[in-house]
Amino acid sequence: MSLKSPCIFSLRRQSISLYSTKQQAAIFPCKIENQELIHYHIKNKYADYTKISNFQTSLLNQYLNWYKKYPIFKLNELKVTNVEEFKSIMKTKPKPSIISVEFNPIFTAGKKFMKTIQNPDEYSKPYREFVPPSKTMVDKNLGETLDCKLPEFQFINRGGKITYHGPGQLVIYFIIDLKDFSNLDIRKYIQILERNIKEYVKSEGLDVVNYQDEVGVFVKRKSNNCTYKISSIGINLQKLVTTHGISINIQNNLDYLNTFEMCGLENLQQTSLINEKKTINDDISTIAKKIVTKINHDLGDMNIIYKSINEDEINL
Repeated sequence: MSLKSPCIFSLRRQSISLYSTKQQAAIFPCKIENQELIHYHIKNKYADYTKISNFQTSLLNQYLNWYKKYPIFKLNELKVTNVEEFKSIMKTKPKPSIISVEFNPIFTAGKKFMKTIQNPDEYSKPYREFVPPSKTMVDKNLGETLDCKLPEFQFINRGGKITYHGPGQLVIYFIIDLKDFSNLDIRKYIQILERNIKEYVKSEGLDVVNYQDEVGVFVKRKSNNCTYKISSIGINLQKLVTTHGISINIQNNLDYLNTFEMCGLENLQQTSLINEKKTINDDISTIAKKIVTKINHDLGDMNIIYKSINEDEINL
């Protein structure tokens, strides 16, 4: 795997390799002492995908530009020849960041996948012109009467085929340098994300199950014994710095998801937390905090700095 070019991951369970119970509980602490983790929660209801995507890219570029100034070979040399200078330089390194957000309706597609489509514009037309039968942006049992919006459609740098983001769905992006964490590689990182989403969903009383060899979180409904997808994982990697992350269906309008084939999973329907539970005690921001705290524990419990911001406050 070259570290000079973007790497896009759409991993299946068989390629991750299943770890023992002891390994599943492993912690991969940050090597940087007293490291801070910045958690940006976008408080807009609902945010513009392009603005947040550009924000994510700007955080990634901080890492990439830092490595241009301090190449890895130079850092490794300083670590041996001048420890004090090495420590001083490391203090200037960008901090790991997390963005949690609810988006306006948008379908996204991995660029590798779209290269296999003969006419991308024609292919995306049904998605761009889709109007959900319920005529509302979120599940009707929430009592909301917002006018529906036509979805956007964008090609992005992540693994997978077609995915959907929209109101009522929690999306969490992780911009972290895997090299900053002890013994952490991409497979272990994806397992951390998947395991902690599973633990959260289980804590809400849902029956979490595996589905074939797919990465993601799936639940089994007791009333019909059928399996549904409730959470997706899609990661992009550059110089071992991650972008993108996870989405969890909390209270979204499932028509956007179940009218089309999502993530290449034919005939598999998606569900949401409210669709299974009927009531939810926490709002999106609280759920985001809970999941970020759980994942942060596996990364050695960094000091979380929580910032609730409006998308217009983002300085690129």
